[in-house]
Amino acid sequence: MSAPKFMIIIFILIAAIQLYVPASMIIGQNEVITSGNMFHFKTAPMDPNDPFRGKYIRLRYQNNSVDIEDPGNWSPGEKVFAEIAEDEEGFATIEHLTKTPPAHTSNYIEVEIRSVDSNNSAIVNYPFDRLYLDESKAEPAEKRYLESISDSTRSTYSVVIVKDGKSVLEDVMIDGISIRELAGR
Repeated sequence: MSAPKFMIIIFILIAAIQLYVPASMIIGQNEVITSGNMFHFKTAPMDPNDPFRGKYIRLRYQNNSVDIEDPGNWSPGEKVFAEIAEDEEGFATIEHLTKTPPAHTSNYIEVEIRSVDSNNSAIVNYPFDRLYLDESKAEPAEKRYLESISDSTRSTYSVVIVKDGKSVLEDVMIDGISIRELAGR
């Protein structure tokens, strides 16, 4: 095989790989969205900006702790699986943590243990803690979000699709209205 033909084959192979990687990520996210289950996670205050990745709302969550049986078996920074269920108000809650993916349900996500206390409780970090927004909507959305989380009479939560350890943050809702819609008002 001559050098020019070899270089063309290498070029085509590299181009195919560069197209395959983002396409597989998009297909994976779309599969979660189309066949996963929707949960509403209650949010709590926090909101920085990232000059390199754009404007976003940083989300903290209220229901991010779970009772555990043996605190010595769990370590901060450890990646584990949180089985998700709905509480009586329809908000997501962690049913329990496991070291391996649960086989009996697809309603689980991979989380990182933030801390373990002596009261047999673990606090976790969810993987969906940022909602990126258009530049034009970021400032009004940030203002509305901060107002809503400081008012205990308002309901602020994120909409997350969950399936087989993967999750997709769909939106943040304030009193049942999308933050994107509220930012455009």
